[in-house]
Amino acid sequence: MGKIFAGWARRAPAREQTAQVPAPPPVEEIYARAGDDLSSVPWARLAPHPLLMLWLDSPDWPGDCPARHADGGEALVIGCGLGDEAEELARRVTR
Repeated sequence: MGKIFAGWARRAPAREQTAQVPAPPPVEEIYARAGDDLSSVPWARLAPHPLLMLWLDSPDWPGDCPARHADGGEALVIGCGLGDEAEELARRVTR
């Protein structure tokens, strides 16, 4: 048995233990449980990410940031969660 396959054989018990861990509830269920208490959503920050704010506020941004222009631009927020970052981008574009 090669080194790679021997390593897999040693990890088999860990894989079996992982298989026994219950899956997290679906996103829809998490939102339903939260109701009006959005702070109970695990990924909710309830504010834009601080690094996004730093980037948007930086006077030394080396590129042409569309969020700085009154005529707007387009942005896509991946994994937007509750949309705090998307709302901040929209607010800045429509000033």
